Amino acid sequence: MKIVILGAGQVGKTLATSLSTENNDIVVVDLDISRLQKLKERLDIGIVQGHASYPNILKKAGLEDADMLLAVTNNDETNMIACQVAYTLFDTPLKIARIKSNYYQEQKELFANEALPIDVIISPEALVTEYIRNLMKYPKTLQVVSFANNAVNMVTIKASKNSFITNKTINEIQKFCDNLSVRFATVLRHKKTLLIDNEMKISKNDEITFFVSKLDTNNAIKLFLNFQKDYNNIMIVGGGSIGYYVAKSLENDFKVKIIDNNPERVEYLAEKLTHSIVIEGDGSDLELLLEEDIYSTDVFCALTNNDGLNIMSSLLAKRLNAYSVISLITKGEYHDLIAGSEIDIAISPQQITANSVLKYIRRGDIAELHSSHSGNSEAIEVIVHGDKQTSNVVDHKISDIILPEQALIVTVIRDNRVIMDFEDLTIQENDHIIIFLYDKQIIGDIETLFQVNLNFL
Repeated sequence: MKIVILGAGQVGKTLATSLSTENNDIVVVDLDISRLQKLKERLDIGIVQGHASYPNILKKAGLEDADMLLAVTNNDETNMIACQVAYTLFDTPLKIARIKSNYYQEQKELFANEALPIDVIISPEALVTEYIRNLMKYPKTLQVVSFANNAVNMVTIKASKNSFITNKTINEIQKFCDNLSVRFATVLRHKKTLLIDNEMKISKNDEITFFVSKLDTNNAIKLFLNFQKDYNNIMIVGGGSIGYYVAKSLENDFKVKIIDNNPERVEYLAEKLTHSIVIEGDGSDLELLLEEDIYSTDVFCALTNNDGLNIMSSLLAKRLNAYSVISLITKGEYHDLIAGSEIDIAISPQQITANSVLKYIRRGDIAELHSSHSGNSEAIEVIVHGDKQTSNVVDHKISDIILPEQALIVTVIRDNRVIMDFEDLTIQENDHIIIFLYDKQIIGDIETLFQVNLNFL
């Protein structure tokens, strides 16, 4: 597949990295030649320096015969105009644009073909807000992401010495799940992703990923972690776009405080937020945090656009007894730096954004795709098409399907029913099948397995 990526910032860089390893023909466009050259030094991609919406630059990037345009610069207007140019001059089949401003997103009629022909709009701010909101809904989790129109969640938790699951085998844990729709997928131990084994014993500090129906998610988490507390007090540092959207999303259900050091921004936040307490100040100021009862904070969220400030304020909050700490980290190298630190959860906006794009790039009908919390693995939701003559899987029992060793079917959704006891189930057309991939590189094998033959119309 030939893909033109506009913007070599954090999102564009992450997309280029993910896509270039999968036999795609990638060209990245950016004004900053040094940024492009650094990217080309480590990836097998083409680069073009220039303004991302200029027709001559897009032509030079090969948009004339490209399958897809990913407009992910930091400028909404550039992304929108580039999609218009792609539609008008090059008839590009799929156009995906990053749109940050809510003022544009609210006007849905703007994005029709007769106006601004954008096929898919992605908003990092909205995606991160949804991600954090899920973490608030399910305390003590490291990740909660949804599949099958929110019918199924992929959940990652960390086993502590007091967790119910610690020192028990998967088999032993399953015996307590008779009334829960739960399927275990993997264990991350010492940064190594392990294939699930029913005789595997869970150890302290293991990160366990499992799939569970939405209705059973809360009960499963509380059982596994032996933890009954709900979050109430939330403190946010950083009143930029992400901080604002997170506060707005949470303020009706939680007690929210938001801190920012820009007086004009504080005034804006105070006007727009109806139930949050808005505070002007430095989120890494010890005295301010103590004045604002940091010790009674359930979740501290460092959401500024400065990774260093986020890390420092998060570490300070944790040492001041904040129960859980979330830090926004944009630089990939910092994620490795803080691994094993007191920061409970590091969130990568560009990785979350990239995941939202990847499902549109996969061959076959991929309804949903999410990377695991560690980033080493991913889960995909495949929609089955065809019949016995045109499909490799239709009318076959799941137990008879030969998958790569590094893949595991974890859930089947049929007619809105979540099925996790499925070994003797025969696959039918329109089934949604969730598959966990221990190794992302085998995605091509899975796509081939579920593709229909060419004579399927």
